[in-house]
Amino acid sequence: MKKSSLLLLLLISLSACNSPEPSPTESIEDGLSSYENEALHYRFDFPSDWNLNTNGLENSLSQRVELTPENADTYTSYFDVHLEDRDLDFLLSQVFVGIEEVNFGGQEAYSSFTAGSQWYIVPYQESIYVITTQTPELEDVQIMLESFKFTN
Repeated sequence: MKKSSLLLLLLISLSACNSPEPSPTESIEDGLSSYENEALHYRFDFPSDWNLNTNGLENSLSQRVELTPENADTYTSYFDVHLEDRDLDFLLSQVFVGIEEVNFGGQEAYSSFTAGSQWYIVPYQESIYVITTQTPELEDVQIMLESFKFTN
């Protein structure tokens, strides 16, 4: 029992050490800021008055980053970036419907409108990135989607 507890503690400590540190945001022009995550190799622009939540980088295996406007609806996903741990073939055949091949962030990707959300599934390097929004029609969300780029 002690060995398994010690192993669990060691694994938790190691995963905390490997959590990527997000780059601080920087203003790039009036009303826009830029977010870059050097460890996960992506960046995007967003409205400066939106809330950037990077708690998922530290508290989640999915490395989630979320953005919401000041007066956000509680149960609405405005802009979300995370890593997916399921297999790409499984995602494309079992999870998403109406899949289209697209270019997203300069990469070959897949797009689907499933369960009330627009999803972009992007295989990049050895990970699968998922970018999702329930509000793709908002101009601010379009800015984030269009400015999203992989950096390495």
